[in-house]
Amino acid sequence: MYPWARAFRLASTIQNTFIYTIARTKERENNFYWIGPVSHFQLGFIALEERDDIIINSTEEAKKYKIAMQRNDFSTDILTSLGFEVVLTTDIKKSYALLLAKKVDLIVDDPQLINQISQYLPEPDTRFRAVYIVEELKVDAYLAANKHTDIHYINALQQAFYELKHNKDNLKKTTVP
Repeated sequence: MYPWARAFRLASTIQNTFIYTIARTKERENNFYWIGPVSHFQLGFIALEERDDIIINSTEEAKKYKIAMQRNDFSTDILTSLGFEVVLTTDIKKSYALLLAKKVDLIVDDPQLINQISQYLPEPDTRFRAVYIVEELKVDAYLAANKHTDIHYINALQQAFYELKHNKDNLKKTTVP
């Protein structure tokens, strides 16, 4: 496991390197081999539970808050293109640390992942609340590979992914509700 910015750089520059999970975006489309979708992100603004003064009803309203985001993250690219000024961090744990230290008002994360990430933090997930889901930040996340990865690895993983998905779909069809 690496901080996101380093993981992204390594996967972008070193052959036979894979990255999991990475948002598949138009800007990244030609930079990786896309093995298959492994999850779906619905990112939004996360605040400390005690910050009941933070109320957001539109993406535009969030611009007045100080937000920590990860370098090289698709959500950072999108929000900065929309005019947001953000505090850049190397990974999501650093963003949460700034939030907990009250150095920023918000971070961007998937509310479904708060419980998971809080296991790596000194604070329980009950300290955080989702404030607003950002429509522009809903995206599928993939297992992807550096463009110079041996095609045999790509083909083998894509075949395994297809078989896994096919078996899962067949299991759903045969399972009695």
